[in-house]
Amino acid sequence: MELHKSTKRALFFLSIAVFLILSIRFLSHSTFANTDPPPPTSRPWMNTSLSPDERADLVVAQMTLDEKVQLVHGTGWDPAVASGAASRPAQAA
Repeated sequence: MELHKSTKRALFFLSIAVFLILSIRFLSHSTFANTDPPPPTSRPWMNTSLSPDERADLVVAQMTLDEKVQLVHGTGWDPAVASGAASRPAQAA
């Protein structure tokens, strides 16, 4: 069965699009994205054997003042504040 020229062209571009999408998805998950969770020792508040009060005390002790203010008075947990980016001075261009 002979395919029409426009059908061949459409299949060619479709196969290229699928290849590019899969390549980008693979690269973003394996090469550029760090999906490994931090070691448990850096997050002691995740220890479920501790009481909720002890865990809350541990997490509050690790929070910066900016994080605490944002959590209480802001819109919730802001990743810029959590990473410290909000408290860094802007660099001159």
